[in-house]
Amino acid sequence: MAEEVAKESVPNEASIERLVRVMETAYHRPWYMMWRSFLQGLMAAIGAAVGTALFFTILIWVFQALGGIELLRPGIEKFQQFIIPTKYIQQIEQQQQPDSTNR
Repeated sequence: MAEEVAKESVPNEASIERLVRVMETAYHRPWYMMWRSFLQGLMAAIGAAVGTALFFTILIWVFQALGGIELLRPGIEKFQQFIIPTKYIQQIEQQQQPDSTNR
């Protein structure tokens, strides 16, 4: 069985001639080849953009259905505590509290 697979994978003369004809056709029409490659790249980019937009739209929709920001609040608070030093948080809280001494 291994010999049959090996025989099938070896290119024969007809397949080589066919490859040569295709390459000659492509190289005699370089603008056609460039235009086709350009359109292929353009369609790939558009597909990636549409796919990304759909993915994030569905992700946001599911996120809102599950409770939105309340679901992430504990994680956001931990992140803030990790990033912002405590003394700065205390200063911000003091600035936000109304000053009771001026009354």
